[in-house]
Amino acid sequence: LAAALALFPQDGAVEPVSSGFAILSMPLLIRPWLLARRLARSLPAAFEDRFGPVEPLSRPGAPARAAPLQLSGLFGFASPGVQTTRLKFAEVGGQTLFLDLHRPRGVTGRLPVVVSIHGGSWQRGDPTQVSWLNRYLAARGVVVAAIQYRFAPKHVFPAQRDDVVSALDHLTAHAEALDLDPDRIVLLGRS
Repeated sequence: LAAALALFPQDGAVEPVSSGFAILSMPLLIRPWLLARRLARSLPAAFEDRFGPVEPLSRPGAPARAAPLQLSGLFGFASPGVQTTRLKFAEVGGQTLFLDLHRPRGVTGRLPVVVSIHGGSWQRGDPTQVSWLNRYLAARGVVVAAIQYRFAPKHVFPAQRDDVVSALDHLTAHAEALDLDPDRIVLLGRS
């Protein structure tokens, strides 16, 4: 509103009015940032209350961010030493389904797994979506399995859910060969 008033001045009184609206809108602009900061401070304690103490997963060369909210996140984060491998996990109705396995290079032993389900309303997309996040997590000591699923409307629900379950079954069945900890698997979905 303030910008519109400034573009179409009608008399000398418009400028103070638009300035007043701009000043009044500042709290609305700042409020989400303040709420996010407060949540970021309380989240670790709330997480520990719910799930117990958690050791941070990190390794040399892949530092954690200095703060939960950073402007550098707009441009991606450093993810050194990540190896990505594409694996077949299922064949359904003549369609082969793959997953991209991102793991920290040079780290041995069974690692926790984040199964990343890409966005696209079950209708589009692929496992490479937001690959910077998958590499970021992998660089910090977890294995990320970014999975593929069949698309609607050609494949009606619950086909997509079944594909996610199939990927989980594959990862669990091959946990030893892939150096995965089958007792520490979480899902990460985006849409």
